[in-house]
Amino acid sequence: VIGYLRDNLTHTFTAIAGGLYYGIQSSFFEIGFTLIAVLIWYQLGKNSERAIGIGIGAGSFEAVILGLSSLASTIPYMLGIDVGVELSSLLETTAETTPLFWLVPAVERILAILCHVASRALVILGVTKKRYLLVFWGFLLFTLLDGVAAGFHVYGMVGEISTWWIELTLLPFALISIPVIIWCHRRWREGAAAE
Repeated sequence: VIGYLRDNLTHTFTAIAGGLYYGIQSSFFEIGFTLIAVLIWYQLGKNSERAIGIGIGAGSFEAVILGLSSLASTIPYMLGIDVGVELSSLLETTAETTPLFWLVPAVERILAILCHVASRALVILGVTKKRYLLVFWGFLLFTLLDGVAAGFHVYGMVGEISTWWIELTLLPFALISIPVIIWCHRRWREGAAAE
C-alpha cells in the first residue's frame, strides 16, 4: 500500500494517507478485538473500573513488549556493543538528534497507555451502556494516535528530527484521554447512581 502511495502521491500526501492507513489498520485490530471481546463477554463493561482496568492492562502489556524490544537493542548500543550496522546507525542518528533519547520510550508509553485506557473505556462502556457514539470516539482516538505516529515514519522523519517533536504531536491525544477517563469513571463507576 505504501509503495503504491509513494508512486502515485506527493511525499506529504503519502505520509498523510499512509498514516491514516496504519492508524485505521491498528485501530481496526487493537480496538476491534476489544469490541469483539465486549460483545462476547458483556460483563467486561459492568462498570468503569473494569473497563479502565482492561485499557491499563492492554496498554501496559504492549509497553512491556515494546520496552523489552527497545532494551534489547538500546542497552547493548549504550555499552558499545555492535548491534548491527542498520540498527546502530538508527540509534546513533536518534541519539544525535534527540537529547535524553533514552527517556523517549518511557514518555511515549505513558502517552500511549493513556490513549489505550480512554479508547478501550469508550468502546467497552459505549457497548454495554448502549452509547454507540462512544464506540466511534474510541476508534477515532486510537486511529488518530497511531496514524500521526505512523505518518512520521512514512514521511521518513524518524531520526531526522528530535523524537521529542514527534512525541509533542502525540501529547494532545494523551491530554484528551485524561478527562475522558475521568468522565467514564465518574459516570459509570461501581455503585454510581443508575442512568
